[in-house]
Amino acid sequence: MTLALLCALVFVNGATDAVASVSSAVSCGALGMRTAVRLSALFNFIGMTASALLFPQIAGAVASSAGIEGDAALCAVMLTVVLWAGAAWYFGIPTSESHAVAAAIWGCALFTGGIYAVDFAAAARLILWLVLSCSIGWCGAYALRTVMCGRSGRHDVLLIRISCAVMSFWHGAQDGQKFIGLYMLAHCTNAPPPLAVIAVGAAIMAAGTRVGGGRIVDKISRELGVMNTRESLICDISASLSLCAASVAGAPVSTTHVRTCAAAGAQRSPDRGILRELAIAWALTFPACTAIAYAITFIISLFGGI
Repeated sequence: MTLALLCALVFVNGATDAVASVSSAVSCGALGMRTAVRLSALFNFIGMTASALLFPQIAGAVASSAGIEGDAALCAVMLTVVLWAGAAWYFGIPTSESHAVAAAIWGCALFTGGIYAVDFAAAARLILWLVLSCSIGWCGAYALRTVMCGRSGRHDVLLIRISCAVMSFWHGAQDGQKFIGLYMLAHCTNAPPPLAVIAVGAAIMAAGTRVGGGRIVDKISRELGVMNTRESLICDISASLSLCAASVAGAPVSTTHVRTCAAAGAQRSPDRGILRELAIAWALTFPACTAIAYAITFIISLFGGI
């Protein structure tokens, strides 16, 4: 059951979060969806592997924000995230599974151990980096737009394809590490999983992007505002720099949040209505997932699972 929910969690991440790393290349026509998914799968795998060696602290940053024990509690956390991400995908809203996982852990910990089971210092650091990474993405893109403004250059399509690979790498480094952390919790080990397990995770994530990523591409790359190749390139450069900074700092952040904020900064007139809709959904992630996880944990406890 735990393994099945973990696979489901990785799948919905591919549909709602990993797709952000390929949305620029797909929306501006630099890559077809099928090719972008294959490229994303490869570099997500490379990013997950490299991050396990270079930034292992990311894997434990979310889980350390509260104490949970046992397979039943872990299942409650993952079921919460799958339900939340699935609902968001249905409405075409990109979400952050990273912060949904953290909020679900808080909800489960609140039920099993009370308010003192939550590490508020770790939680505050997670929220701080959420705001900081989005600010870097937006401000960086806005600054680059003033420097790189103008028509698309002759090499922009090639550069967009490269930036798609770079974004996929950083998504793997970020979100891949969080799922590695959940895998380690499920197997009660401090050792990272073998490469075969990481490869399977990257493949499942790619399948989620291929099956359900179209809705999110439409939302963050068309409804928010159609970008040309130069604006798409600016967006990816700024988002990559923000994700790199967070990874080096060992802070878990959202690829989708960072990329969407960078897209808003790269455009002259992004759709304010879409930005408002996304901001509300993101703000609801923490209280909603905390409450859902608390309720699911309570239900499981009625059957003696916790």
